Formats: sequence, C-alpha cells, structure tokens
Amino acid sequence: MGLKVRVLGALEVLRSGEPVRVTSPRQRALLVTLAMAPGRSVSVEALAENVWGEDPPNSVRASLHTLVARLRSALGEDSIGTAANGYRLDVHPESVDVARFLRLIEVAERAGDGERDVLADAVALWRGEPVGVDAPGLVERYLLAVQRRADLDLAAGRHDGLAAELADLVARYPLREPLWERLIRALAATGRGAEALAAYAECRERLADELGVEPGEALRLLHAELLAADEPVSVPRRRELPRDIGHFTGRADEVRRLLDAGRAAVGRAVVISAIDGMAGIGKTTLAVRVARQLAPEFPDSQLWIDLYAHTPGQRPLGPNVALDRLLRAVGIPGAQVPEGLDERAALWRTTMAGRRSLIVLDNARDSEQVRPLLPGADGCLVLVTSRRRLVDLEGAHAVSLDVMPSSEALDLFTRVVGDDRPAAEPEASAEVVESCGRLPLAVRIAASRLRHRPQWTVRYFAARLRDEHRRLGELRTEGGDVIGVLEPSYQALDEDLRRQFRLLGLHPGADFDARAAAALADLPVEQAEDRLQRLVDANLLREPMPGRYQLHDLVRAYAIRLASGEPDRDAVLTRLTGYYLHGAGAAMNVAYPAERYRRPVVPRPHGAPPVEPADFGDAIAWLEAERANLLAIATDEQVVLVSRIVWRHLSRTNRLDDAWALYPRALEHARSAGDVSGELQVLISHSELYWLVGRLRESMRHSEQAAAVARATGDRAGEAQALAMLGLVHQQMGDPQSAADLYRQAIALGEDIDGDAGGAHVMGVSWSNLVWANWLLGRQADAYEAGLRGLDLARACGDTHGEATALGNLGYWCVDQGRYDEAIGYLERALEIARALGFRRAEANTLHSLGLACLGKQRYDEAGKHLHRALAIARDIGGREAEREALLGLSALAVKSGRPWLAVDWGQKALEVAYRFDDPSQRAETHHELGDTYESCGDIESAVEHWTAALLLYDEIGSPRAGELRATLERHVIG
Repeated sequence: MGLKVRVLGALEVLRSGEPVRVTSPRQRALLVTLAMAPGRSVSVEALAENVWGEDPPNSVRASLHTLVARLRSALGEDSIGTAANGYRLDVHPESVDVARFLRLIEVAERAGDGERDVLADAVALWRGEPVGVDAPGLVERYLLAVQRRADLDLAAGRHDGLAAELADLVARYPLREPLWERLIRALAATGRGAEALAAYAECRERLADELGVEPGEALRLLHAELLAADEPVSVPRRRELPRDIGHFTGRADEVRRLLDAGRAAVGRAVVISAIDGMAGIGKTTLAVRVARQLAPEFPDSQLWIDLYAHTPGQRPLGPNVALDRLLRAVGIPGAQVPEGLDERAALWRTTMAGRRSLIVLDNARDSEQVRPLLPGADGCLVLVTSRRRLVDLEGAHAVSLDVMPSSEALDLFTRVVGDDRPAAEPEASAEVVESCGRLPLAVRIAASRLRHRPQWTVRYFAARLRDEHRRLGELRTEGGDVIGVLEPSYQALDEDLRRQFRLLGLHPGADFDARAAAALADLPVEQAEDRLQRLVDANLLREPMPGRYQLHDLVRAYAIRLASGEPDRDAVLTRLTGYYLHGAGAAMNVAYPAERYRRPVVPRPHGAPPVEPADFGDAIAWLEAERANLLAIATDEQVVLVSRIVWRHLSRTNRLDDAWALYPRALEHARSAGDVSGELQVLISHSELYWLVGRLRESMRHSEQAAAVARATGDRAGEAQALAMLGLVHQQMGDPQSAADLYRQAIALGEDIDGDAGGAHVMGVSWSNLVWANWLLGRQADAYEAGLRGLDLARACGDTHGEATALGNLGYWCVDQGRYDEAIGYLERALEIARALGFRRAEANTLHSLGLACLGKQRYDEAGKHLHRALAIARDIGGREAEREALLGLSALAVKSGRPWLAVDWGQKALEVAYRFDDPSQRAETHHELGDTYESCGDIESAVEHWTAALLLYDEIGSPRAGELRATLERHVIG
C-alpha cells in the first residue's frame, strides 16, 4: 500500500508517494491516535477518548465504526485493521515518523561512535510541534535528543549551523535552561563571545520575568567562564555518574567529610578521596551519593570508570587502557591517543588542565593502578573506591567504611521494606539486621525479600535467620568474602529464574542483552527479557542503560560459582558462542553485503534467537553494542572465525586497537591448526591493517604471503584479493606501474570467478583503484575508463561502500582534468553515500576532492568549508593520508586567495604528516607541492630545497614525475 504517516509536525499522509488529504478533525484525531501505535491494536475506549474527549456520542462503537470506514476510504481499504476490542493501523512502524523517532533514540543509546549521526536522523524527523499527539514525554525525549546531539557536536568541534538551530529552539522553549547553555557554548566556540554573553543576559531576563528565579548553577558557572576567559571555548561535558540509590541511608559523617574535601577542590590543587572497605560495604553507593551532590561544583565533566580490580572473569583494567577510555570520554579522538603509558598520562593531565572535573575511579586494585589516572591540574576531584586501603596514594583523604551502626542498619531495613511491618515488630527487625551483620548489601537483600513477601511477618523471617545453619545458607561468607550475602536472593527465586541466573555466570562479557540471555537459556527473547527484569527487581542484575544488563562483580562471582556445576555447561557455551558468531555474520551481511563471500557462514544454533537488522543503521548498532562481547568470545578456538567475520567492520569504523588484538592471534592459531583458508583471509585483513596505519612494508609482506598461500591452494578468489591489496601497497609506495600490473592480474582472475564467489567485487575494487595507477602513469583515458568500470561493477554487486569509493575516484580524476562540473556531480553523490554509511574515510577524501573542485571554479568559501571539514574528519579517524591531502588542499586555497605565507604554513604541516608514514611517494609529492608554494612567495631558495628533496625521492621510487621536476630545477638553478 505504501502508506506513510507523519505526526511530528502538521499531520501529513502519503500513499504511494502521493499526499492524501484528511480534513475532518475527527478523522485526523483518529488517525493520529492509531499512528501512535502502528501495527498494534488500540482499544475502542482509547480511540473514543482521543476523538470525542469528554463528549462521546451515545453509540460510541457505531460512530467509531462509521468514522473508521470513512478514513479507510481515504487511506485505502487495507489501511486499518479490526481487532478484538479496537482497531489498528496496518503499516510497518518505520512508516510512521514517531515510531521511527523512538526506535532511533533507542538505537542511539547503543550506537557507540555512531550515536551522533543516529540522533541527528531522529531529530530531523521533527518538522514542528506535533498536532493532536498526546504522548507523555515525547517532546521531552526530542529535546533530550537535541541536547545530547548538540553535546556531541560541541565535543567534536562541529559548530556549523549549531548556534542557529539552538537559537530557534530557545525561541520555542525559552524557559529550558539546558538549551540556553548549549546555545551559549556554541556561540563561544565559534568566537562569538559577545553574542554568548548577550544570550545569557536574555536567558536571565526571561527566567526572572516569567518564573522569578535566577539561572541555575550550570549557567551561572558558564557565565563566569565567559567573563574570565579571553577566548571562551567549548569542551566536552560528560555526565557519566550512575543514578543515585533511592534508599541511601546513614553514612552522614563519611558524606560530610567527602563533601568538605570535594568542595575544597574548587579553585585548589587536585583533591583525592579514597574510599575503602570490604566487599558489600557500600563503597560505590557512597561514591555515587557524594559525586551527585558535588556534581554542580564540577561543571566541565563528571567521569566514571570501573577499574575491574575484583571483577571475576575480568582482568583489572590496566592504567594504559583506562587512560584510553578517559581520554576518549573527554573528547580526544581515538586516533590521537598515544600508545605509551607515560604519553597517555601526560596527555590526560594536559587535557584536564583548567577543567573543573569530577572523576570516580571505582573498584581500584591498588595505588599503582590509580596514580597514572590522576589529573595534575587545580580544581579537579578524584573519588577512588577500593577493597584495599590505598595508604601509599600520596595526598589522598582516606575514608574507611565499617559496617553500619545498628540504628542506621535498622533505618535502611525499614525503608527498603517499605511498609509498617518493621515498625510494628521492632525487636524482630533488630534481630534480622544483626543476623545480617549490619552489612549494607546483606541488609538490603533481607529487606527486599520481606518487601516482596507481604504474607511474611518480620518475626517469621527472623526465625529463618536464627538458626546458624539456615543463616549460613542465606548470608554466608567464605574466606573473608561476602558472596554469601547473595544466597538468600538466589533461594528466593523460582527454578526458572535460578537457572537463568546461573547461566548468566557463563557469559564472558561485561554486559549483554535479552537475546544473549535467550541464547544462554534456549528461550524466546520475550521470556528471557521478562526473567532479566525480574532479576533486576531482585537486585541480582543491573540495567545501566535500557536493554543492556550487567552483573555486579560480587553477583557475577556468585553466578560463576553456581554455574560451575551446570550439567549442560558446554552446550550452553557452544550455543552462546554460535549466537554471537551467527549474529555477527547476519549484521555484517546487512552492513557490508558485497563481501559476504569472504565471510565464513556460521549456522544459527538451535535455541538461539536470530539477529535480523532492519537496515544498515541497525546492523552497525548491533555490531557496536556487541563488539566487546565478540572480542570476549574470541578464544583460541574462535579467534580466527571472529576475525574473518568482523574484520571489515573494524576497518570501516577505525576500531584498529581491536583489530590489533585479534589479527596476530588469529594468524598464529590459523597456522597452528592448519586452517589455510583462515590463514589466507587473516593475512589479507592484517595487510590492510598495516596499510591503514602507514606501515607499508609489513603490509606488502602480508599481502605477498597471502598471494602465495592462495596460489598454493588454488584459491583464485583469495589470490585476486591478495593481488588487489598488494597493488594498493605498491601504489602507495610510489610504484604505479607495478600497482597497475597487479590490479590487472586481479581483474583477470576475477573474470574467471563467479560473481557470488567475489569475482565482481574484486574486479570492481581493482578497476576503481586502477584509476589512480593510470593517472599517475599519465594514462588519462585509461584512468577514466577504469573508474567507470569500477563504478558499474560496484553497483552491480551491491557494494555501496565501493560505489562511494569509485565515485570519489572519478570525481578526483575529473578535478585533475579541469572537468569541475562533472567532478562535482560524482563527488556530491559519493558524499551522500559515504555519510549515509558512516564511511568517514571516504567522506574525508570526498570532501577534499570537492574542495579542490570548488577551488577550480573559484568558489573559495565553499572550498575552504569542504577542506576544513575533511581535515577535521581525517584527524578524528587517524587518516593520515587524508589529513595530508586536506592540508595541501588548504595550502592551494591560500595560494589562490592571495595568502601565500599561510599556504606555506599549511604545506609545512602537511610535510610533518607525510613523514609519519613509511611512504616515500607521499613525502616526495609533499616536498614538490611545498616547493611550488615557496616559489609563489618568491622564496626560490626554499623552493629549490624542497624540489631537490622531492627529486631524490622521485628517483628512488622511479616516479615519472622526476623528469618534469628535474626540468623545473634546471630552469631555476641555471637561470
């Protein structure tokens, strides 16, 4: 039927792309109500309330039937279905903008690095205020999405258009302070300090006039920053603190001491407070309470990281890894995080300088683990929790927790029970608390059991705990551990929940969703979700974000202990591993369909739920959400399979640290197991990884080994892939003739390979790359023809990533030939595809080429915009070649716009980037262009110096450009 309904703004209805008029107010109200639950039944009562309000007709059902019939005639007879007690709009949820909006918001929460783009897609669905929509919290969710996306834009330096968008929003929601705060930051970040101050004044006036209040703490602090700073800037503002616990009780002295120490950090040297105590004592609970109360004092960021010191099944987080996560959290792109511990610690201290930030380091092992994570600047507060006393952590304020006093433990017990039974039975309640040893976790568990058993008296429960043998079974400790305090909750579960809980102990990762739980237990997803929610209610499971679950370290240790005796343990682990491998393959096939021939097929195990991403965005979101779990299942037995399945995702999303963690192990295990097919594919993936980071000699060695393995086994598709990769390396190293020969060999092999086995794909890649080799060799007609062939083949085999690359290559060639309008046509389509795919490397390259095309047409403002954006993306993803090219493009723009010395500055930066690569061709090209730039400034001496350096490199690699440059040098030197 092709029916689409849009309610986020004025009501719009499209059928097969054509607008449908629904003019009757009651029909419109009926349609909007149905559209809020697409594909689901809406009761007659709910429909009547929304259509007629408080004045329904005498015969509601008959009148509603007539109204539905009229609406069907407008929309199509199959548009509205009849249910038992109502009606439903028979459309796919994605055909209704509000359903798509809500789904995208959920996807964004687990999209990792893709969160910003998913949020942007969600926000873009709003065309204005919804009319006739009565969905509690819908506008609030929209505004929260806008605010989160604005935070991500500010953190990434994406300022274009942000201030204008936020100005429009504050006009519509003038009393919403978070919008004003982001508007002011956006203005300050773009150098519009005076406007930022004016915006604050306007906000203050609005709040005073309409509410009689002053701006909140965050806005006042931001105002102070604007007044104090010469050039106000935007910094990433993370808010990572977990939610506070509703029944927090006692600890008044500890809270006061920590609050006093924290407030002393404002404007002074860094303050460290170390909270220590036994397991279950409430260290983390106290840290959350204190951190949340201190949060307004530290507006720049509030960071939280679990160091996994005592998390069973997890290695303690090394300082190097912890610093990587912290640096990314405060806006440092992953590609800019250095490798060494000392370098990361130095960058962390530098980044935090001048920021008023609160950092919670939870579950620390010892002082050695913590020290590198400490900021060195004034105004920061660090809260550390540890089972050990960190006596050698210099300058730390130590807060050691003991068990709760009897009165506080009893108060906690009473509040958690939530009714009058403890007050009615005070002696029995005191006995229960003492039986729990006044340990906060044990008290909470006991009170929770009583809360969920209203038929029990406190006296009855106290009697259960009175017997030492019963108590050992319910509140047992072993060897100083407190895992035994979880025993009562476990015994209180029914058998199905107990088994689910035990099986969660077999999960190897730090978090999971209901599908993984379903795979563990061989259950439908809905039933597994219900069990997880019941475990959350029992405080045996945490849900840190909607749909993602975690076991706390103590609970996990307990679950692991129970799972050790599970009779079908091996079968469960096999099913879970198969679920992740099959799910990864399914997601990869949706996200990267053209290369499915390279991936092994892992059948879905019986009892494991399917993974069925609806589209590219869903597939990427699943892969990002489960990436850590895929790495966790990459044991010696599975590391080759995991590597072969997810390699393309790791390269496309720049997850190079994960790739380094997998590929060397995968290669070793493939060889030791005699897995020739696995060895071949891992060699190719490893070669690409080396190529991406500029280690070209290692890349060449691995692709040559791959080609040799393929020939020895008669794997023509594998040989073609290896030769195409090898051609790319030779091209990068300045040997276009060898590159062209290798591409043609790959094409010849591809012609003999069935399309489903990768023939079309490998030919498309090779033809597309042949554009560059032919261009470098001066074969311009051949270059254009190769580009067209590569584009046709990419489209024929559904390789959307390859299509973006082919269009970009053709566009660049057209720029070089002066065919600017044709180039812009190719490049705009390439940019559209790259952005839709989140293919940021292609986006950076395409923006660079678009900048050059606009430069050729003397559209200098557009050129600068494209080139600066290309540079920002290249630096963000660590694309050094793209960074060098963007810098050279900006240098060329500066020359054309009459700023030659600025051009020299850009060129010098490009040369610095070129020398980070094992790539003489890039160094030669950069020296050559920098020499030309110096010539435009009249500095012939410097020009000759760089031309000479370029010529030496051209001669070394046998570049055809050497002759042209030699003539230039002779003309200037002899002249």
